[in-house]
Amino acid sequence: IYSPAMNENQINISAIALFPKEVDDKIQNLRLEISKLFGVKDALNWPPHTTIRPGFLVPKTELDTFLKDFKEHTKNVNPFAVNLNGFKFFDNAPLSNTIKSMYVATIDVEKNKEIISANEELKKFEPYSLPQAREFSPHVTLAYNDVTQKQFQEIKEFLKDKIFQE
Repeated sequence: IYSPAMNENQINISAIALFPKEVDDKIQNLRLEISKLFGVKDALNWPPHTTIRPGFLVPKTELDTFLKDFKEHTKNVNPFAVNLNGFKFFDNAPLSNTIKSMYVATIDVEKNKEIISANEELKKFEPYSLPQAREFSPHVTLAYNDVTQKQFQEIKEFLKDKIFQE
């Protein structure tokens, strides 16, 4: 998955895990409901996913080489299952040139040895891998970036009695 980089000569790439269609649909329906109720929409710009490793900064001129090397480097990372269980909220997300709000509502992804191993393996993908800004905390984003403090509190209240398990 691509996101804006620090300059026009680079691409910021993250390694993500997607979900089976039934789970994807359930997540997307919840995201759409939150968007409609609270007027937040930025999370809808990306497919439902969990980020395994953010921050591969790749010069545009090296993209083809990066993709070939990435495929080779990850050939031993096998598909794995994750458990989605409940909700997590962050009120201290780091701000940047692309992230404008510190408030984030997510579905919690339980850490297991496979997802931790995949994250650790991708840390070794030199020279592209950037240091992670915070501890690896797998999640599925429901709302971020365009969330005010008031909306954040309303979303937390909305989700407090809901159950999400997959």
